[in-house]
Amino acid sequence: MSPASARARCSVHSGERRFRCRYPLDSKLQCKVIRSGQVCSGQGVDISSGGICFVCSELLPIGTKVEISIDWPVRLSNVTPLQLRVIGHVIRHEKRGTAIKTLRYDFHTHKSRLEETASAPNMRVA
Repeated sequence: MSPASARARCSVHSGERRFRCRYPLDSKLQCKVIRSGQVCSGQGVDISSGGICFVCSELLPIGTKVEISIDWPVRLSNVTPLQLRVIGHVIRHEKRGTAIKTLRYDFHTHKSRLEETASAPNMRVA
């Protein structure tokens, strides 16, 4: 990613409703509908302290409460994988994707995919 594309978009242009800096989010994510437990995979577009814009395989109705899970690119103490989990609700759909407003967020530690594979029971092919 070039320095120009990695810059936050913080300026307020005519017609722009956002007042928080948005940062590019080129990362896969999972979106879980809180009420039904339905899960869809998606791709991040951008993130700010106020919300996330992402593209998802499902069109979620406005007002839907969701949990977004994103594997964080930086590890805790350069060792432990982190996952950002954001609770929010869908506020709009636009050409770029679905936008949610953040209600709450936190970081969770979790096993890396490599550690999960190593700790899985040995499978035998019949």
